[in-house]
Amino acid sequence: MNLFEGNRKKKEQEREVEFRQGLNRIRSYLAECRQHQKRYWDLARRARSMDDQPQCELISRRYLWTTAQIKAWEKYLLQLETLSLTREQVRASTAFGQSLSNLSASMLSGASPAELSRMQHDLEQAIARGASLDETLSVALEASSRSLLNNPSLAQTVAWESEFARSEGPAEQEQSELQEIYRRLDEELHSK
Repeated sequence: MNLFEGNRKKKEQEREVEFRQGLNRIRSYLAECRQHQKRYWDLARRARSMDDQPQCELISRRYLWTTAQIKAWEKYLLQLETLSLTREQVRASTAFGQSLSNLSASMLSGASPAELSRMQHDLEQAIARGASLDETLSVALEASSRSLLNNPSLAQTVAWESEFARSEGPAEQEQSELQEIYRRLDEELHSK
């Protein structure tokens, strides 16, 4: 049993490390996207100042695409961080339940056997539910980590799919977003 517990803890620690690495990769990717977003904005402003409308439109579309990528990955990061926090909370609750079980056993040494049995049963059920939820969350975290760590081209795949969808022609919303970018660019150019 002790060997099994040691292996389980070791695997759990490995999953935690992989999960944190995955989160850091997402954060790094988001930082790069924000840098690219700023550079696209500067390039679009230059193209607009030179009255190069085709180049400005191309750069503005890339700016919009980068903005969409940032939003999508921010949402995913938020989901992962929430899942991790929930898991930590379940672990704390499980540990607290175990402590209460131990405390109850020592405090109620004079209680009737039926009362002790019922209380012990209730505490064991609560601890089991916590452990079961912890295992479920562990599997979810492991699956998320595996998908991030074993597929380094995931971000590139998402990028290609998004670019392909956008290459089929500008939608009304995209045109509206482009017009807003042009308006902001013009404001910046005329305010100098």
